[in-house]
Amino acid sequence: MKEKAECEVKILSDISIMKPNLTHAEAIGEICRAGWKQTVKGKLSEKYQKKNAEFWYTPSRVASDIEKDRYSYVALIDSEVVGVIGGAMTSEDTGEIFVLYVDENCRYKGIGKNFLKY
Repeated sequence: MKEKAECEVKILSDISIMKPNLTHAEAIGEICRAGWKQTVKGKLSEKYQKKNAEFWYTPSRVASDIEKDRYSYVALIDSEVVGVIGGAMTSEDTGEIFVLYVDENCRYKGIGKNFLKY
């Protein structure tokens, strides 16, 4: 993931929420890989973390999952992906969120909360 000095969100209107497309695959993979590894750090072995990240978050796997509508929305700032959410209905009256990650440089700006409005 590209290093960012800081997130350029000043107000929520700086953020665009949209359905992901194939051009977003690499950035989605990077954000998910980093977020997932931070979530499991110290809980799962480095070997398992690497194996899992390489399975789920490669650009080709993410592109395939985008085509299958497994990633619901991305958050963009100036056309750059800074967050992703994916989920689905798992029964007639139950929906589940499978992934919700925000670039660590853009956290605590309301992006995750904004995803939940969709």
